[in-house]
Amino acid sequence: MARKESPSAENLASGMEADAEKPDPSRPQPLHILLVEDNEDDALLIKHHLSKAGYTLTLKRVETPADLTAALDEGGFDLILSDYSMPAFEAPEVLEIIMSRRDSPPCIVISGTVGEVTAVETIKLGAHDYILKDNLVRLVPSVQRTLREAEGRRRRIAAETALRESEERFRQLADNVSEVFWMFDADLGRVLYVNPAFTTVWGRPADELHRHPALFIESIHEMDRARVEAGFRKLAQGGTFTDEFRILTPQAEQRWIWSRGFAITDPDGRIRRIAGIALDITQHRLARERIEQQAALLDIAQDAIMVLDLEDKVVFWNRAAETIYGWPRATILGQPVTTLLSQQPDAHREARRSVLRKGEWTGELPQLSRDGREFTVNARWTLVRDEAGEAKTIFVIHTDITERKKMEAQMLRNQRLESIGTLAGGIAHDLNNVLSPIIMSTGILRTRIQEPDLIKILDTLEVSAQRGASMVRQVLSFARGVDSKRAIVNPIHLLEDIRKISSETFLKSIDVTLEVQPGIHCLTGDPTQIHQVLLNLCVNARDAMPQGGRLRLRARNAQVDPAFAATNPGAKPGPHVLIEVQDTGSGIEPKVLDHIFDPFYTTKELGKGTGLGLSTVLAIVRSHEGFITVESELDRGTTFAIYLPAQPDQHAVAKETSAELELRGHGETVLIVDDESAILEISRQTLETFNFRALTAQDGANAVAVYAEKAASIDVVLTDMMMPIMDGVATIHALLKINPKARIIAASGVTGKDHQAKMAVLGIKYFLPKPYTAQQMLKAIKDILADPSPFL
Repeated sequence: MARKESPSAENLASGMEADAEKPDPSRPQPLHILLVEDNEDDALLIKHHLSKAGYTLTLKRVETPADLTAALDEGGFDLILSDYSMPAFEAPEVLEIIMSRRDSPPCIVISGTVGEVTAVETIKLGAHDYILKDNLVRLVPSVQRTLREAEGRRRRIAAETALRESEERFRQLADNVSEVFWMFDADLGRVLYVNPAFTTVWGRPADELHRHPALFIESIHEMDRARVEAGFRKLAQGGTFTDEFRILTPQAEQRWIWSRGFAITDPDGRIRRIAGIALDITQHRLARERIEQQAALLDIAQDAIMVLDLEDKVVFWNRAAETIYGWPRATILGQPVTTLLSQQPDAHREARRSVLRKGEWTGELPQLSRDGREFTVNARWTLVRDEAGEAKTIFVIHTDITERKKMEAQMLRNQRLESIGTLAGGIAHDLNNVLSPIIMSTGILRTRIQEPDLIKILDTLEVSAQRGASMVRQVLSFARGVDSKRAIVNPIHLLEDIRKISSETFLKSIDVTLEVQPGIHCLTGDPTQIHQVLLNLCVNARDAMPQGGRLRLRARNAQVDPAFAATNPGAKPGPHVLIEVQDTGSGIEPKVLDHIFDPFYTTKELGKGTGLGLSTVLAIVRSHEGFITVESELDRGTTFAIYLPAQPDQHAVAKETSAELELRGHGETVLIVDDESAILEISRQTLETFNFRALTAQDGANAVAVYAEKAASIDVVLTDMMMPIMDGVATIHALLKINPKARIIAASGVTGKDHQAKMAVLGIKYFLPKPYTAQQMLKAIKDILADPSPFL
């Protein structure tokens, strides 16, 4: 084949631009390829890239010169792809075989270790392009461009191949290298020789330089010209010159040149000539600028990005890493990360062993910042290898996922709360049914027992049962958001009850005292919830004093001013009641103090605390529009201060004994409907004790049958809402159909907004939450009998 001209820098540049074109996989094209490759894996990878680009491939692979020759004899190929180095032969021989034939298809050389000079030589031998195996993203664009320009490329490759056959002649060799070779006389006033590459790089005819030697300097960018001129003067004095500078072509295109010059002397040491070479490094400079731009991009990334050498020392550290870890780049470079950054060095070392073994590693790592802050990162490590395939560095990307981990933990906590809510809702009804007969029984027994000791036992029984009922309500309130009951609360009563419980149940070595300011204001809130707050704090105080100590309960009026309110989230200026719970226990560590109100956070041993106590305390206080502060000193004790909005117009007074309300009936008939036999029996006895007549039914169907028969004589119906066969809602519907004016009281151990909505739809005005006392039941009956409009 005839030789073809070597590719110009402009052609190579246009080729690089063509590389950027993206293939269209939606338009499949048949492609017949002859692949000269000895590695099956590499062949499969090449086939994968081309198939993915939408080509329908017919691929024949050969590994020896003989196979290549036979395949070329067979013909029919659109393109030849060749590895550079193979056991049987190398790319130059492949190209020689190809170029020795007429109408051979174009060839692209693919190699893992082609340097710049070798690549240029390969192009000269006839290759249309060269691609590194670790950069196969260029394969498809290169194939497209090669096929599109096959005819023109074939002519240039033929020219380069023909030129290589005459390497004996210096001028022929120089005429076909991409480097510009130049030679001036000793005075730099005359051009002795310049090869044709000058035309390619400078964009000017070589004979123009011969006629006008100053053109070499004049074409240099004005910002670089004086420096290069000084370098040439140094050459004329026998020195050397190496520099990078810019030139401008006649088309005003800027190119970067690397040039090196030296003086040629005679045996006597006199300078005879000045010679040198010049390379177009425009693409190299652009690549370097791209690298610098990429480094700048790494600096604006939000993730911490670092590069570690094989000794685990930092060789690159971006700005995000500075922010996340607190270590400046200048300080951390060259330092070992294991001791500086890793909260768990063993985990870091295991990750390092894994990435060296497998080439990559992904996982979570606990880390430490410069100021000791602990956090968690999602780590992605990649092993970087050199051209020989040897491990060189480890590229590390760390994403701070501390907040995400907290959100995940919170989600798990919420799921646990949902489970608690489901469990609580399932057992609340049954527990309240168990407690109802106990609480109602105490009311009857009070009318029949006179002995003081037995009355005291009865008091304890009633208080315990009521406390159990309160616990059920609070579990429901915490887990499912059941609305609390708000009323005027006397803090004296609450505190006296808390003091009594603490004195009777805590260790005798704990001295419990109560101090209440005279004239203390009342509160508006749920007494059971406030009771729970105080009891939780007292129990925590007890646990902090295992060897005994002093527990002080104090209450006084307090005026919260705007300045103090501003320093406490959720606080509002105005009158408050301040309740303090102070102990002389072990105190709370400062680092723990910030987390004591977090749900499920506990410092107690497994099984001795849920971590819900103080989070419940905070939730209740905030729901009452109050706030809470805490002060603690190790080995000195802790003080919790609860601020609750006060009712200044109402003052609390100590408990007074009042006469029992007149709850006796006048022979009225009450139908009790409940699936619990114990509730039916104690309700019947209570009603009969207080001069009522009682009828009972164990389910809704039975109640409807009894009411249908005796509606005229039944004054009130008290029905449970959760029963088998026919529930309370269906029962009430049936009763109202029989008698639209029936006086009905609903009772249930489960309360909430949904339940209230159902009662409103039914028109039920009176409701008894289980468990209820005999007095509460009798009062509800008396109220509905006396109400001229007992419906909503």
